[in-house]
Amino acid sequence: MLSTKPTPQEYPSFYKTYIDLCPEDLVPFLKQQIREYIELLNTIDESQLRYSYAPGKWDIGTVIQHVIDTEVVFSYRALAISRGEKQNLPGFDQDDYVTNSKVRKLSRNEYSSYLETVRSNSTHLIASLDPESWGTTGSASGNPVALRAIPYMIGGHAQHHLNILKEKYLI
Repeated sequence: MLSTKPTPQEYPSFYKTYIDLCPEDLVPFLKQQIREYIELLNTIDESQLRYSYAPGKWDIGTVIQHVIDTEVVFSYRALAISRGEKQNLPGFDQDDYVTNSKVRKLSRNEYSSYLETVRSNSTHLIASLDPESWGTTGSASGNPVALRAIPYMIGGHAQHHLNILKEKYLI
């Protein structure tokens, strides 16, 4: 099981901020975190999904969609690296993903369901991986990354946005 954070040599430096937001014992954190997202969505009404705290900033629904999209991309990277993929895995431009997203008009219940499904898939993938494979490395966006860093990147990225939602959107 995953219970020790990766070392800084195991991931690109720009993920350090996210990884620092995670505890050592990651899986319980991931499960609690998704409950926090669902609770947050349950505290707002449908119109608040389109609220943005400043001009040019994403609305709440777009932030949620971004968290979902990023987790899917990171989970795919974990799957590919765990299966021995030798090719560099592509990066993604978050702004292009937001612009091209056709699901940004989901209801809060649909966002909740989508978040739960994606997180369930991620945690099942993490649980299914052979502990001996955690040291496996691959390449994503032209950067080396250890398999065991990716689940922490998932949790830290989601926590980063959860913190922003709480601090700037739901005050």
